[in-house]
Amino acid sequence: MARVFRGRQNRNKILDEVIGDYSMAGSRRYDAPGNIRSDRFVVSSRTNVLSDAEAEQSSKLVTVRILIRRIDGKFLCVVDHEDNLKIGFPGGRVEEGEIQEDAALRELWEETGLIADNLHLIDVRSFLGNEVSLFIADSYEGKLKESNEGKVGWCSMRYFLSGHYKDYYSGIFEKLGYL
Repeated sequence: MARVFRGRQNRNKILDEVIGDYSMAGSRRYDAPGNIRSDRFVVSSRTNVLSDAEAEQSSKLVTVRILIRRIDGKFLCVVDHEDNLKIGFPGGRVEEGEIQEDAALRELWEETGLIADNLHLIDVRSFLGNEVSLFIADSYEGKLKESNEGKVGWCSMRYFLSGHYKDYYSGIFEKLGYL
């Protein structure tokens, strides 16, 4: 399993260590054609494989997001390549056996190329049937890079509030006193 190292003394390790192939990162990995997960008992019937996938889809996902705000008030964002209204903080699914803070650091690095320090959990809420834990970072370093997840950049709060997930972000911004 991939592991992101926490703390300043281990920052360079994340760049030196082979972390894994994330070309199929996140939920797309489970949707890949022909993917049979080894932790499931698979019966030769197609119906059983499909019902297994439906049962997994209906379970609540545990996801993380990480908020990074620049001094000019803009927030780090990832915008879907095909739909500019799908905008959000970097983040994704917590993998089995992974703690949420490590998942947030891993997702941040995978999606943006940035490494953060001193994460603080600031919000946990249910959104679209998933549990979403939001962390805020005290500091970060690195250079932004594009990823398979979407375009990466700095966006104003207004842009988050005009996208598909405006209900989630308006609740977050209100809680933080930005609205």
